[in-house]
Amino acid sequence: MPESRHILFRLHDDEIAALHKQLGEGGFQQKFLSDSSRLDRASGEIRLTDRELGKIIRYCSYGPGGFQSDLRLIFARSIGELLSGKREK
Repeated sequence: MPESRHILFRLHDDEIAALHKQLGEGGFQQKFLSDSSRLDRASGEIRLTDRELGKIIRYCSYGPGGFQSDLRLIFARSIGELLSGKREK
């Protein structure tokens, strides 16, 4: 299997706070919580693989829900910037 590339996101303070609150109890939610330790709190940077980013986008498309809403709060701005080509420096 080819190696996944990592995509760097720089989260704002409110996004970091949402990342650290309880996000849910399902399989992906628990994995996501454990992986949030990859967040550099000083810089707000977190690296996600292509696969993780795909899962986040898929979950956000499922409609209303607590976990989906939290993911949108955390990543909507960053993913929007990625897709628009206007990433924050």
